[in-house]
Amino acid sequence: MSSALAMVLTAAMAVPGNGPEAMSAEMEPPGLDLSGEWEGTYGTDGKQTWNARLIGDTLSLWNRQNKCRMTIRFVDEGGGKLRFGMGGNPPLQLGTYKDEGDRVVISYGYGPKRNQKAILVLRRVKPRK
Repeated sequence: MSSALAMVLTAAMAVPGNGPEAMSAEMEPPGLDLSGEWEGTYGTDGKQTWNARLIGDTLSLWNRQNKCRMTIRFVDEGGGKLRFGMGGNPPLQLGTYKDEGDRVVISYGYGPKRNQKAILVLRRVKPRK
C-alpha cells in the first residue's frame, strides 16, 4: 500500500503544474511589497503623530520638534503578520499589516507589556512623469 502511495506522489510531482506546490503557489497572494517610495504617518496611541517616509530600508520620521532616521527591515510572515528589526537589529519585533495595494497599515505593540500600540500608515508615492 505504501508503494502505491509513493507512485501516486511521484506521478503528481512529474506532471508540471499539477502538484500541490503549484496549487499553493497559485492560491497564495503575493507577499508584502514595500519597494519604492512610501509616505504617511506614524502614531502611538493617539498621543503623538509623526510624518513618515520609507525608501528602501530607511524610515524617516519627523514632526515640528524632532527628526529621526533609522534603518528598518520588514519580513513578511504571511497571513497579515510580519516581523521587523530597527537599526541593524534582527527582525524579531512582531506586528501585523493590512495591505491595500498602494496603502499599507502596519501596527505593533510596545511598552513593558506590549499593551501600547503604534501604527504606521503608508501610501505608495506615484512616480513623477
